[in-house]
Amino acid sequence: MAPIRKRKHPMPSRANKTREQARDWTQGPAAWAPILLLLIVSSFGAVRAASTAETSNGASLAAAPLQESRVDINTASAARLQLLPRIGPKLAARIVEDRDANGPFADSDDFQRVRGIGPKTAERIAVVAEFSQHH
Repeated sequence: MAPIRKRKHPMPSRANKTREQARDWTQGPAAWAPILLLLIVSSFGAVRAASTAETSNGASLAAAPLQESRVDINTASAARLQLLPRIGPKLAARIVEDRDANGPFADSDDFQRVRGIGPKTAERIAVVAEFSQHH
């Protein structure tokens, strides 16, 4: 029987190659730079998307004009209501649903009839909102 020859430089196994590649990727801060850049860019996009909403007719609404003009709770669309502090899509939908079912809100106290709107939220919204008496 012929003796088994050993190689001078054994080929690394596939598992060892994968481990070495993973080790190379995770070593040093330079390896994380592309990931950090991606996170920063994607975060900027999320902030930009959150600061802009769309009305029912497709017009864009930026959050900045809220400081200059007050939002009429009794006529605003769900998209416009979402620009108010602490109002998300579900709460905006409940506000519109309540307004359609029970009529316009007379004031911030009346506004609290919506589930999810308490005294603190009503107080925060009162700064940038108004309650017209026409619906």
